[in-house]
Amino acid sequence: MPFCRKCGSVLGEGKKFCVRCGAPVAAATSTTTEMPSIPGPRSPQPAQYASEAHESLERPGITVPPERVALLALVVAIVAGAIYLGMRELTGKGPSPKSASVASEQGTRPSGTGANAAPASAQGALGTYIRPQAWVSSNNGIPVHTQVYALAINPQDASTLYAGTSAGVFKSTDGGASWNASRNGLPAYFPVFALAINPQSPSTLYAGIYGGGVFESLDSSASWSAANNGLASRSAIEHGMANTLVMALAINPQNPSTLYAATRGGGVFESLDGGVSWSAINNGLPPNLWVSALAINPQTPSTLYAATIGDGVFESLDGGVSWSSARWGATNDSMLDTLRAIVLTLAINPQTPSTLYAATYAGVFESTDGGASWHLALNGLPNTMVMALAINPQNPSTLYAGTKRSGVFESTDGGASWTTVNNGLAANPPEVHALAINPQNPSTLYAGTTSGVFLLASHGN
Repeated sequence: MPFCRKCGSVLGEGKKFCVRCGAPVAAATSTTTEMPSIPGPRSPQPAQYASEAHESLERPGITVPPERVALLALVVAIVAGAIYLGMRELTGKGPSPKSASVASEQGTRPSGTGANAAPASAQGALGTYIRPQAWVSSNNGIPVHTQVYALAINPQDASTLYAGTSAGVFKSTDGGASWNASRNGLPAYFPVFALAINPQSPSTLYAGIYGGGVFESLDSSASWSAANNGLASRSAIEHGMANTLVMALAINPQNPSTLYAATRGGGVFESLDGGVSWSAINNGLPPNLWVSALAINPQTPSTLYAATIGDGVFESLDGGVSWSSARWGATNDSMLDTLRAIVLTLAINPQTPSTLYAATYAGVFESTDGGASWHLALNGLPNTMVMALAINPQNPSTLYAGTKRSGVFESTDGGASWTTVNNGLAANPPEVHALAINPQNPSTLYAGTTSGVFLLASHGN
C-alpha cells in the first residue's frame, strides 16, 4: 500500500502525490506491522508493555514514522495498564511491592465490625487487613475548627464514645466514623473540658464545663441537667461566671456514686450521691488552688492524686479527707523546677498502681513508689509540653503521650524510651489535649486535638 514519505498518510493505488501535503508517493516496503503479543499469565507491568511495543516497532525492515511509533506506544501502554488493573481487581493478585512487604511483616487481621472494624482504606478486595500506620481524621459531624478537650469510651460498648469540645458534647456510636451533637440542656458557648462515664451504668455520664460546673446525663447524653449544688469557687465569681470552672472529673470505679471534680481556683470537690450535692475537700491543699487533673488508684480507690498548675502533685490516702504534697524535691535547675510543677494530667498503671506518670511543662515524669519519688522519662521525647497521657489497659508497658507542638509519642517499655507516632498528622501537628484507648481493642487509639478527633487503628501490639 503506497503512503506519503512526509506525513505518513496512506493513499489509494495509482496515486503519485499525497492529497494531504502534496509530497511524492512512496510504496511501503512491508504490508504488515508486527504488534506486541497479548500478555500471558505472568502479567508483566504496564511499563513493560510499553517497552515491548516500542521495541517491536523498531525492528529492521519497518519504516513507520517516529511520531506514529510514539502514539502507538502510548495507546498500548494505556490499554495494557487497564488490563493489568482489571486483572488485579478480579483476582486480587499483583500487590505493589510496598503493600506486599507490609503484608508479609504484619500478617492479616479479620476486618471486624463496629469499634473494632478496620477503616475502609485498610480492607482489600479479598477482605484482608493490613495494619495502618497513619492517623486519619475522624470528624464527620463535628464542625470545622472545633477543638476537642476530652474523650470518653463506653467501657461496655467501645463503639460508643463521647467528645468534650469547644462546641459542647458530641457522640459517636460507630467507633468515631460519624458524630452527632449531644448538648440538649448544656449551657451554650462554654467548653467541655472533662467527661466521665459511670463504669457500672454507662448510660450515666458527667460533663465538666469550664464556667458551667458539672452536668449529668442519665440517657447516654440525649439530655443533660445541672448537678452543681454546693459546687462553687471564688475563682468562678472573680471570672464573672455563675458556676465553677471544672477542669477534670473522676469516678470511684468501685462505688460510682462517689465523684470528684478538679477546679480552677477552688481545689477539689467531692460528691457522695452521684452529683446531687458537692462539698470542698481541700484540707492540706494550698488556698485557691488550680487543680488540672485527678487520678484514682483502681485497686484502692481511697488513694487519690491531684495534679496542679504550679504546685506539682498532691496525694490523699483517705479519699480526699486530707492531702499531702507528692512533689519531687528541688534540683539545681530552677527553670526545670518551675516547669515540672505545672502538671497537666496524670495516668496510673492499672495493674501496678504504684506506678504513675505525670505530664508536665517539662515533659513526662514517672514514679514507681506511689508518688514518693519521681524521675524524668524523656528519652526520645522533645523538649515540649506534654498535655495528655494514655496507658494500654491490657499491656501497661505501652503508653502514649500527646504534646503541644510535636504530636503523639509511644513508649513500649513503660516510659524508658519514646518514638513518634505522627504519620498522618500535619507537618506541624495540632495540640493534643486528650488520648483514649479502646478498652476492648487497645490497638485502637483516639486523639482529641485542636483540629478535632483523629483515629489510629490497629497500631502497636
